[in-house]
Parts: sequence; C-alpha cells; structure tokens
Amino acid sequence: MQEVHRSLTFYHNESGRETIERIFLTGGRSLTPDVAGAFRQSTGLETALLDPFTTLTGPGQEAEELRPQGPRFALAMGLARRRT
Repeated sequence: MQEVHRSLTFYHNESGRETIERIFLTGGRSLTPDVAGAFRQSTGLETALLDPFTTLTGPGQEAEELRPQGPRFALAMGLARRRT
C-alpha cells in the first residue's frame, strides 16, 4: 500500500489534478477476497474490480460465464479492442 500511496502522490504532483476519483483493480490478485476493501480503506477512494466484458454486445453466453474472472482478462480485452 505504501507504493500505491507513493504513486498517487506522484500522479497528483505531476499532473496538477486535484483528485483521483476511483481505482479499478485488474489481474488475478484483484480477485483475492477483500483486496478491493483494503485498497478502499487505505486510500479512501472508491475501488472496484474492472469488468472488461461490460461493453460486449451480441450473443455472449461465454462472456457471462467468464464474468466472475473478468479482471484476469482486462489486458487481453484491451489489446483485442485496439485498432490496427
């Protein structure tokens, strides 16, 4: 959490923005029980798991089955959505 606080302080100092409104967690570790709560408590910021499947359209039973593991797919979905 110290590294998170350092990163938030650095961002604030370098960007000139007053606040960060929300933190999204991704990756397998974000699925650890109450990790979002620990971030919320430590930073005082709204914290949520990123669900990369929220904007998918069309038939998607597979996406619904994968949704509980969504944070694990954040990077892959981001890369898949890139335009070449």
